[in-house]
Amino acid sequence: MESEPSSKKEIDATCLKFVARAQKEPCLHVMVEVLRVIAAFLGKEARWLEGCECHEDIHTMKSSFTSRKRLYMEVSGGCSVCPWKGKRSAEMARGRLSHILIGLHQCSSPRLQMLIARTTGPVRTKALELMQRLRSRLSESLTAKLEFWNHIPWSFCGIWDMGWKPAAALGQPLHLSDSRHKMLTRAVLEYDNLIAAKLKADIPRTAHKLFGPGVLRNAIDFLISLHCMRCHT
Repeated sequence: MESEPSSKKEIDATCLKFVARAQKEPCLHVMVEVLRVIAAFLGKEARWLEGCECHEDIHTMKSSFTSRKRLYMEVSGGCSVCPWKGKRSAEMARGRLSHILIGLHQCSSPRLQMLIARTTGPVRTKALELMQRLRSRLSESLTAKLEFWNHIPWSFCGIWDMGWKPAAALGQPLHLSDSRHKMLTRAVLEYDNLIAAKLKADIPRTAHKLFGPGVLRNAIDFLISLHCMRCHT
């Protein structure tokens, strides 16, 4: 067996010295728990994004992946993957980002609270500053990357209702809830305001197809007016 390169040995030795030095730090355990809490929260949100609204109860069960998959196959008649899995655009357009940011600023753990309570003033301050710094930077990053869900054409996804699928299969009319009616009205108003401001070139092409003059816009206007008529009867 060939010996390891000297550079690798040097790197390993440096890492071991760094770890040994870190283990002697009085704030190590609390700092690691801060990182674990943040990582656990982000992991939970990532798993939510990989799930689906129609099987939320199964995705959020405290059991192994194998157990959840077996249960899903039982309730779906043998299907291994839901066709809606990972399709979270409707929830994202309905404000999931706000839920994520609130959860990020509130996430903690009993162990973290215990460690903070037991540490000295400087260590406690250092841990709390790390937590606040991570929360602030992650909030800025997530907002910058996901804020587009609040604008057209992506906000249009928020009007989708899971109840429409069985209603359409039964030939029943599709109704807008009050919250979805407000979202649709806000999307139309955003488009019309951009057009009025002569910013047509800045509007995504899909938004033009949805809200510009044509069959789809006529259908959207009809849905909005129909909801208003129901509210006044």
